Amino acid sequence: MKSAVDAVPRVGCNDAWDALSRLLWTSEAKADSTLPRMLAVSDKLMRAWQAVLLASLAALPVAAHELEATRLTLVARADRHLTLALHVDYVELLRRVLAPQQSGYEFALRCATLPEAEWRREQARAQAKLEAGIRVGLPGGGEARLRGWQWPAAERVQDLLRQRAMAALVDPGHHAEDPQDEIRAEATAEASMEDLNLRLPAELRPLLVVSYRPAHTWVSADRDTVPIRFR
Repeated sequence: MKSAVDAVPRVGCNDAWDALSRLLWTSEAKADSTLPRMLAVSDKLMRAWQAVLLASLAALPVAAHELEATRLTLVARADRHLTLALHVDYVELLRRVLAPQQSGYEFALRCATLPEAEWRREQARAQAKLEAGIRVGLPGGGEARLRGWQWPAAERVQDLLRQRAMAALVDPGHHAEDPQDEIRAEATAEASMEDLNLRLPAELRPLLVVSYRPAHTWVSADRDTVPIRFR
Protein backbone atom coordinates (compact mmCIF):
# COMPACT_ATOMS: atom_id res chain seq x y z
CA MET A 1 0.00 0.00 0.00
CA LYS A 2 1.31 3.43 -0.92
CA SER A 3 1.94 5.94 1.83
CA ALA A 4 0.37 9.39 1.88
CA VAL A 5 3.65 10.85 0.63
CA ASP A 6 3.79 8.40 -2.28
CA ALA A 7 0.24 9.36 -3.18
CA VAL A 8 1.18 13.01 -3.72
CA PRO A 9 1.78 13.70 -7.41
CA ARG A 10 5.07 15.45 -8.23
CA VAL A 11 3.47 18.12 -10.39
CA GLY A 12 3.15 21.86 -10.78
CA CYS A 13 1.88 24.37 -8.27
CA ASN A 14 -1.86 24.30 -9.08
CA ASP A 15 -2.15 20.52 -9.25
CA ALA A 16 -0.11 20.17 -6.07
CA TRP A 17 -2.38 22.59 -4.26
CA ASP A 18 -5.45 20.58 -5.34
CA ALA A 19 -3.81 17.38 -4.13
CA LEU A 20 -3.02 18.98 -0.78
CA SER A 21 -6.63 20.12 -0.36
CA ARG A 22 -7.95 16.60 -1.03
CA LEU A 23 -5.52 15.04 1.43
CA LEU A 24 -6.21 17.51 4.22
CA TRP A 25 -9.96 17.05 3.98
CA THR A 26 -9.87 13.35 4.70
CA SER A 27 -11.84 12.00 7.65
CA GLU A 28 -8.76 12.47 9.81
CA ALA A 29 -8.65 16.20 9.20
CA LYS A 30 -12.32 17.17 9.05
CA ALA A 31 -12.52 17.57 12.83
CA ASP A 32 -10.39 20.71 12.72
CA SER A 33 -10.45 23.37 10.00
CA THR A 34 -7.46 25.53 10.97
CA LEU A 35 -4.24 24.82 9.10
CA PRO A 36 -1.83 24.71 12.06
CA ARG A 37 -3.99 22.19 13.89
CA MET A 38 -4.65 20.17 10.76
CA LEU A 39 -0.92 19.83 10.33
CA ALA A 40 -0.74 18.29 13.81
CA VAL A 41 -3.54 15.76 13.16
CA SER A 42 -1.08 13.09 12.15
CA ASP A 43 2.45 12.54 10.93
CA LYS A 44 0.97 11.29 7.68
CA LEU A 45 -0.69 14.60 6.91
CA MET A 46 2.42 16.54 7.87
CA ARG A 47 4.54 14.45 5.51
CA ALA A 48 1.95 14.87 2.77
CA TRP A 49 1.94 18.65 3.21
CA GLN A 50 5.71 18.74 3.06
CA ALA A 51 5.80 16.60 -0.09
CA VAL A 52 3.27 18.80 -1.88
CA LEU A 53 5.12 21.98 -1.02
CA LEU A 54 8.45 20.51 -2.10
CA ALA A 55 6.92 19.58 -5.44
CA SER A 56 5.50 23.07 -5.81
CA LEU A 57 8.60 24.96 -4.75
CA ALA A 58 10.40 23.64 -7.79
CA ALA A 59 7.99 25.64 -9.93
CA LEU A 60 8.34 28.90 -7.99
CA PRO A 61 10.33 31.74 -9.52
CA VAL A 62 12.85 33.20 -7.11
CA ALA A 63 12.11 36.90 -6.79
CA ALA A 64 14.69 38.98 -4.98
CA HIS A 65 13.54 41.75 -2.68
CA GLU A 66 15.26 44.20 -0.41
CA LEU A 67 14.83 43.56 3.28
CA GLU A 68 14.73 46.29 5.88
CA ALA A 69 18.26 46.78 7.15
CA THR A 70 19.28 44.94 10.31
CA ARG A 71 20.01 47.44 13.07
CA LEU A 72 21.89 46.95 16.33
CA THR A 73 21.61 49.70 18.94
CA LEU A 74 23.97 50.03 21.91
CA VAL A 75 23.02 52.43 24.69
CA ALA A 76 25.46 53.30 27.47
CA ARG A 77 23.23 53.72 30.51
CA ALA A 78 26.19 54.36 32.80
CA ASP A 79 29.96 53.94 32.61
CA ARG A 80 29.62 50.24 33.40
CA HIS A 81 26.16 49.35 32.08
CA LEU A 82 25.23 48.73 28.45
CA THR A 83 21.98 47.68 26.76
CA LEU A 84 21.77 46.03 23.35
CA ALA A 85 18.75 45.97 21.03
CA LEU A 86 18.86 44.07 17.73
CA HIS A 87 16.12 44.71 15.15
CA VAL A 88 16.17 42.01 12.51
CA ASP A 89 14.15 39.74 10.24
CA TYR A 90 14.45 36.88 12.70
CA VAL A 91 13.29 34.14 10.32
CA GLU A 92 15.92 35.16 7.78
CA LEU A 93 18.56 35.31 10.53
CA LEU A 94 17.67 31.77 11.62
CA ARG A 95 18.00 30.58 8.02
CA ARG A 96 21.49 32.09 7.81
CA VAL A 97 22.53 30.33 11.00
CA LEU A 98 20.83 26.95 10.58
CA ALA A 99 20.69 26.37 6.82
CA PRO A 100 22.54 29.00 4.76
CA GLN A 101 22.53 26.69 1.73
CA GLN A 102 18.72 26.66 1.59
CA SER A 103 16.45 29.29 0.05
CA GLY A 104 13.96 31.13 2.22
CA TYR A 105 11.17 28.96 0.76
CA GLU A 106 12.96 25.70 1.51
CA PHE A 107 13.89 26.76 5.03
CA ALA A 108 10.34 27.88 5.85
CA LEU A 109 8.97 24.58 4.57
CA ARG A 110 11.41 22.39 6.51
CA CYS A 111 10.95 24.23 9.80
CA ALA A 112 7.19 24.65 9.47
CA THR A 113 6.70 20.89 9.46
CA LEU A 114 9.03 20.03 12.33
CA PRO A 115 7.45 18.74 15.57
CA GLU A 116 7.25 21.53 18.12
CA ALA A 117 9.88 20.06 20.47
CA GLU A 118 12.34 19.59 17.62
CA TRP A 119 11.78 23.14 16.39
CA ARG A 120 12.45 24.49 19.90
CA ARG A 121 15.77 22.66 19.92
CA GLU A 122 16.69 24.05 16.51
CA GLN A 123 15.86 27.60 17.52
CA ALA A 124 17.74 27.24 20.82
CA ARG A 125 20.80 25.97 18.91
CA ALA A 126 20.75 29.03 16.63
CA GLN A 127 20.32 31.40 19.55
CA ALA A 128 23.22 29.85 21.45
CA LYS A 129 25.47 30.33 18.41
CA LEU A 130 24.44 33.98 18.05
CA GLU A 131 24.91 34.69 21.75
CA ALA A 132 28.40 33.24 21.55
CA GLY A 133 29.19 35.27 18.43
CA ILE A 134 28.22 38.73 19.70
CA ARG A 135 31.12 39.88 21.88
CA VAL A 136 31.77 43.17 23.69
CA GLY A 137 35.51 43.73 24.09
CA LEU A 138 36.88 46.11 26.72
CA PRO A 139 39.77 48.49 25.95
CA GLY A 140 42.05 47.01 28.63
CA GLY A 141 41.41 43.46 27.46
CA GLY A 142 38.73 41.05 28.51
CA GLU A 143 35.03 41.18 27.70
CA ALA A 144 31.75 42.40 29.13
CA ARG A 145 29.44 39.38 29.09
CA LEU A 146 26.03 39.95 27.56
CA ARG A 147 23.22 38.42 29.63
CA GLY A 148 19.46 38.53 30.03
CA TRP A 149 18.85 37.66 26.37
CA GLN A 150 15.25 38.05 25.22
CA TRP A 151 14.37 36.10 22.07
CA PRO A 152 11.12 35.67 20.10
CA ALA A 153 8.93 32.79 21.31
CA ALA A 154 9.49 29.54 19.40
CA GLU A 155 5.76 28.92 18.87
CA ARG A 156 5.21 32.34 17.28
CA VAL A 157 8.26 31.94 15.04
CA GLN A 158 7.10 28.54 13.76
CA ASP A 159 3.64 29.97 13.06
CA LEU A 160 5.33 32.69 11.02
CA LEU A 161 7.31 30.07 9.11
CA ARG A 162 4.08 28.24 8.25
CA GLN A 163 2.52 31.47 7.03
CA ARG A 164 5.51 32.24 4.83
CA ALA A 165 5.57 28.75 3.35
CA MET A 166 1.88 28.84 2.49
CA ALA A 167 2.06 32.41 1.17
CA ALA A 168 4.92 31.42 -1.15
CA LEU A 169 2.87 28.50 -2.49
CA VAL A 170 -0.32 30.49 -3.05
CA ASP A 171 1.44 33.59 -4.43
CA PRO A 172 4.95 32.89 -5.81
CA GLY A 173 5.64 36.62 -6.07
CA HIS A 174 4.77 37.23 -2.43
CA HIS A 175 7.34 39.17 -0.39
CA ALA A 176 7.32 38.77 3.37
CA GLU A 177 6.69 42.16 4.98
CA ASP A 178 6.53 41.11 8.60
CA PRO A 179 7.82 43.68 11.10
CA GLN A 180 11.30 43.10 12.39
CA ASP A 181 11.73 41.34 15.71
CA GLU A 182 13.56 42.95 18.61
CA ILE A 183 16.18 40.93 20.49
CA ARG A 184 17.52 42.41 23.72
CA ALA A 185 20.43 41.87 26.11
CA GLU A 186 22.52 43.85 28.56
CA ALA A 187 26.04 43.88 29.93
CA THR A 188 27.86 45.22 32.96
CA ALA A 189 31.58 45.44 33.60
CA GLU A 190 33.92 46.29 36.43
CA ALA A 191 35.79 48.79 34.23
CA SER A 192 34.44 51.70 32.21
CA MET A 193 32.75 50.82 28.91
CA GLU A 194 33.26 54.21 27.32
CA ASP A 195 35.33 52.64 24.51
CA LEU A 196 34.39 49.20 23.24
CA ASN A 197 35.21 46.75 20.48
CA LEU A 198 32.07 45.03 19.22
CA ARG A 199 32.55 41.68 17.48
CA LEU A 200 29.69 40.40 15.30
CA PRO A 201 29.15 37.00 13.63
CA ALA A 202 29.01 36.74 9.84
CA GLU A 203 25.30 35.80 9.94
CA LEU A 204 24.44 39.28 11.23
CA ARG A 205 26.48 41.25 8.72
CA PRO A 206 25.92 43.61 7.01
CA LEU A 207 24.03 45.75 9.53
CA LEU A 208 23.75 49.26 10.88
CA VAL A 209 25.22 49.86 14.35
CA VAL A 210 23.88 52.78 16.37
CA SER A 211 25.53 53.74 19.66
CA TYR A 212 24.89 56.63 22.03
CA ARG A 213 24.73 57.78 25.62
CA PRO A 214 21.34 59.37 26.41
CA ALA A 215 21.19 62.84 27.96
CA HIS A 216 18.78 63.34 30.87
CA THR A 217 17.06 66.57 31.87
CA TRP A 218 14.59 66.90 34.71
CA VAL A 219 11.67 69.21 33.90
CA SER A 220 10.00 70.80 36.93
CA ALA A 221 6.32 71.72 37.04
CA ASP A 222 7.00 75.47 36.71
CA ARG A 223 9.31 75.16 33.67
CA ASP A 224 7.71 75.21 30.21
CA THR A 225 10.83 75.38 28.01
CA VAL A 226 13.71 72.94 27.93
CA PRO A 227 16.86 73.53 25.83
CA ILE A 228 17.92 70.43 23.90
CA ARG A 229 21.35 70.08 22.33
CA PHE A 230 22.32 67.24 20.02
CA ARG A 231 26.05 66.55 20.04
